[in-house]
Amino acid sequence: MKQTLFIKQLSEYFDVYLPSNKKCAKNTIASYADGFATFFQFFKEEKGRLHYRIGYSDITAPAMDEYVLWMQNNKNYSVASQKQRVSALSAFLKYASGREIEALSAYNAVSGVQTPKIPRTFFYTKPLLEYMKAVPDPRCGRKTKHNHAEVLVCLVIGFLVGRTTIRRSLKWYGKHLKWLRKAIPLENGIASPATACRILAGVDEELFALEFMEWIGEILDIRGIHLAIDGKALRAAMEKVKNFRSPMVMNAIDTATGLVIAQLPIQNKDCEIKAIPELLKLLDIRGSTVTTDAVGTQTEIMKQILVQEGHFVLMVKKNQPQSYEEIMKYFGELSEDYKKWRKTQKPGRDIRHY
Repeated sequence: MKQTLFIKQLSEYFDVYLPSNKKCAKNTIASYADGFATFFQFFKEEKGRLHYRIGYSDITAPAMDEYVLWMQNNKNYSVASQKQRVSALSAFLKYASGREIEALSAYNAVSGVQTPKIPRTFFYTKPLLEYMKAVPDPRCGRKTKHNHAEVLVCLVIGFLVGRTTIRRSLKWYGKHLKWLRKAIPLENGIASPATACRILAGVDEELFALEFMEWIGEILDIRGIHLAIDGKALRAAMEKVKNFRSPMVMNAIDTATGLVIAQLPIQNKDCEIKAIPELLKLLDIRGSTVTTDAVGTQTEIMKQILVQEGHFVLMVKKNQPQSYEEIMKYFGELSEDYKKWRKTQKPGRDIRHY
């Protein structure tokens, strides 16, 4: 089949430019690909045009306005998801416009598209301090100088601004104490590192994680997005753990923002299969697409995603020989059927008419 210049350059963009020139991670490339899959679906359903027939001349300002409305009304995508898909298209057209003058008008059309604005309010949800108050104070019942919820908030914010140790977090807080008191009382100033360590040593980790995830879930709309589920080893913590084994965590990551929106500790990599369904139960994944590596290609995980009204794109490798052979056979038969069907069609007739 003859491809348009748009499709040829798009293939070069994904095969060469993103992985080799930009050094993009696989999850980033997958997120871009997901955006183009939605774009192609729009043209197929609304314009009757298959992806390899799309050209730069088809990407006009009216077409892009229709695309945004289609995402809102037909796909029920959140504002963030709409912006992510338009941004993926804009990034490619910016790349292409430097190589083909024909792509410049398409880039201008996409740059001018008006996606809905995310409402700007001062409070999306309760302050983090209110969530941390639900975590019990692990210290003894005698009178304490510093509120444990305030200390936990200090450590969270310190980590968010790049201070990854207790001392550096508290030091940063000390330098910004006047500004921080606008949101947090901090009547007795900043706690000492020893106080912070005592609180962290006895805090209920599971309850703390659940409260934090609830806070994130209230801020971020996680429906209709691409979620990557992956287990990671905390190698920097090896020396602090018995037997020098890396602690493992299972993460749910919003690929558009790179934000970890949920997390569960696991014993080792062999526990990932059991942990994935438990992690998914903590999230509202309606309309979201869930991806994992090959270890997550399990019947129970697929059932869990479907029960929660989500979608999945899973990987199958040769270490699952039965599934691998069934898929290869199925697509092989489709390929043969397609070749036979093509031979029966009149030459030059547009495939979309069939």
